[in-house]
Amino acid sequence: MIAGATRGSGGRPLARHLANAAKNEQVIIGPSRGLVSDPDDAFAQQAELERTQAHARTLRPIHHVHCDPPPGLDPETEAAVRDRFWQLYEAEFGLERAPFYSRIHVKDGRTHEHRPYGLGRPDGSVADLRHDYARREKISRIIEHEFGLPLTPGAHNRAVLQALEREGRQDVADAMRAAGLDTRERPRAPTTPEQRAQAERTIVDPRQVGAAALAAVKN
Repeated sequence: MIAGATRGSGGRPLARHLANAAKNEQVIIGPSRGLVSDPDDAFAQQAELERTQAHARTLRPIHHVHCDPPPGLDPETEAAVRDRFWQLYEAEFGLERAPFYSRIHVKDGRTHEHRPYGLGRPDGSVADLRHDYARREKISRIIEHEFGLPLTPGAHNRAVLQALEREGRQDVADAMRAAGLDTRERPRAPTTPEQRAQAERTIVDPRQVGAAALAAVKN
């Protein structure tokens, strides 16, 4: 179970990425909340979402989250995994009433869902996203355990274990230890989630940009 997120101001590139049928075998309109724009129009939904955040005391009021269930699940289980992820995610970050819209992408036989959320609260404060990487991993481990899926090694295994034990999910913590995740070395990804999201939107690989910059300096 993999999930990622980026935070920014939104804009048309985000809506274009979510609505892009050319890069996906299928783009399905998912649920939305707090928006009245035509659900068929991702650009209108994105623009409205941004308007709802005009009062928020931040320059980055849009939280783009994607949920990627593991391959090989039957459609009913896959949908249940996604539903459980969003339930836990909204509860974790206090987004139960936050406006959002969504698109479900089917690509290479896999299904994943994107949701841009508005982070602003009525009083202008914003949802607390501190330590969001570890908190997303915790949610993924809970779902994997609840659905009997293989546990994915994360980059924050020890922090996740501590959080699970504080929150009374000893069952998940015990499963992580049984899988050896408490002693496994931290995996290192070649790019960050933000860089991967940017690459998808701009079709520019950040690693190529870095290599070109290094070559220019050397010359």
